[in-house]
Amino acid sequence: PSNNFTLSTSGTATGRVDITFPTISITENGIYNVRDYTLADVAVQPVATYTVNEIAMRTISGSISGDATTIGSYAFAACSSLTAASFSACTTISTQAFTSCYKLTTISFPVCTSIGSSAFSACSSLTTANFPACTSISAYAFYACYRLTTASFPVCTLVSSNAFYACYSLATVSFPECKSISAYAFTSCSSLTTASFPKCTSIGWSAFTGCSSLTTASFPACTSLGAYAFARCYKLTTISFPVCTIISTYTFSGCSSLTAASFPACTSIASYAFQGCYNLLSLYLLGSSVVSLSANAFSSTPISNYTTSTGGVYGSI
Repeated sequence: PSNNFTLSTSGTATGRVDITFPTISITENGIYNVRDYTLADVAVQPVATYTVNEIAMRTISGSISGDATTIGSYAFAACSSLTAASFSACTTISTQAFTSCYKLTTISFPVCTSIGSSAFSACSSLTTANFPACTSISAYAFYACYRLTTASFPVCTLVSSNAFYACYSLATVSFPECKSISAYAFTSCSSLTTASFPKCTSIGWSAFTGCSSLTTASFPACTSLGAYAFARCYKLTTISFPVCTIISTYTFSGCSSLTAASFPACTSIASYAFQGCYNLLSLYLLGSSVVSLSANAFSSTPISNYTTSTGGVYGSI
């Protein structure tokens, strides 16, 4: 049978299907979705007929582009030779749409507003994520994108759990409108040096745990810090949380380079919040505002015999 046919949602291929697509252009205005089978899977019965949407796309090489407004779930999952994707009209990228596209280096989605769970997870060659219109990032969206260095989301308000977990090369992030960072969102981003989120009000469990190059954390609007939020950020030296009221268990545990901290609005510090901050010499709090202070909050730090004072200084060395 012929290997020459047009890829479309309505076409069929009869007989053996053994095709490598160098470039695929998607022009239909709607959901595009293909299932996750290998070409070999659909080629074993020479007289069978298969719809194009059931043909596995794992051997696509080169680039894909089009004006589809939605990319369906698993649409290009495991297209291991795909290098570029550009969809100028796409507003929604669904669950695992590009997961495990190991050679994908360039993506362009200028009007996309929503990124589904695991949409680009394990795209280990992807270096830049720039989504100027995206307002929300779902769980695991960029999980294990090991070579991702830059993430720019100027209007995004929500970063969901594990969104950038294990993005070891991620060094620059820009989220000026982000209001909430969920659990494990940036865990083990070991190249990240600065975390500045001017409008973020809450940071979830282990959100920045293991960011071993992080030196500065600035969250002027944050009121709540989850457990382990900055644990094992060994190089963290500067933190700013002027309106934070709650510091949870192990929040800054193991931040061994931290020498001073100021929390003028804090009302509660949980157990082991600063455990292992071996160089923490001073902590400023407005003493009259503190309602709950765990006895183990400063375990394994130079601060001891802390008392409440009008000046708001805790600790004596």
